[in-house]
Order: sequence, then C-alpha cells, then structure tokens
Amino acid sequence: MSDLVIGFVGLGNIGAPMARNMAVKHAGGIVAFDLDDRAFAALDGTLARRADSVAELAAQADIVFLSLPGSAQVEAVCLGVDGLASAAARRVHTVVDLSTTTVASARHVGAALAEAGIAIAGAPVARTV
Repeated sequence: MSDLVIGFVGLGNIGAPMARNMAVKHAGGIVAFDLDDRAFAALDGTLARRADSVAELAAQADIVFLSLPGSAQVEAVCLGVDGLASAAARRVHTVVDLSTTTVASARHVGAALAEAGIAIAGAPVARTV
C-alpha cells in the first residue's frame, strides 16, 4: 500500500472516468470532492473516499488533480477561502490541473500556489466535439 494520497476535484464527464481509474489502480485509493453529490456514483466499487470540502481534501491528499470547467472554478478551488492554498490543515504539495484555463489565470494560480509552497503542473485536457 502506498503512503501517497491522491486527491481529485471535479467528477464531471471528463474527471469521473479519470478519478475512477486512479481509484481502482492506486493501492491507497483516492480522496475526492465535487459540489454535485450525484457525481460520486461514478466511484462506487472503488477505494475512493469522499471529502466534504476542498479544505478536508487538502488536509488528506499529497497530490491533487483538478478537472474543472474553467478558470473561475480552478481559482476558487485553489485560492478561495478554505481552498487548497489556504486550508489550515493543508497536506497537499502538488496540484495537477487538467482543466482548460486562460493563460492569465494559470499564471495567477501558479504564482499564488508557489507562494504557499505548492507546485503546480498544467496538463489541460480538451474534449473533442
């Protein structure tokens, strides 16, 4: 069993299959958060644990993957009150942003996370139409 705890925020059409795959393949499972309670159905039968807030997820996860609709949501999750950067009991040290965001937002979030001692990697995933 791995000591690394993976967090996943955003269990929508793109994020849910990724989170499920991680939860099934990672020996320690994952901890996940989504605003929509129905989104957790995609993780049934896995080792996924549910966080009730971003702050709770930040206290448990070492690395956090984000799969969010856009820049505003990424900024809220990373920089908002009780977000990844400001969570009082923060464990997270790395964020992998799979969201498609603006360059300005990515730079802003990256700089703020760096100030908080959190590394970020941008790895946007785009859906095909």
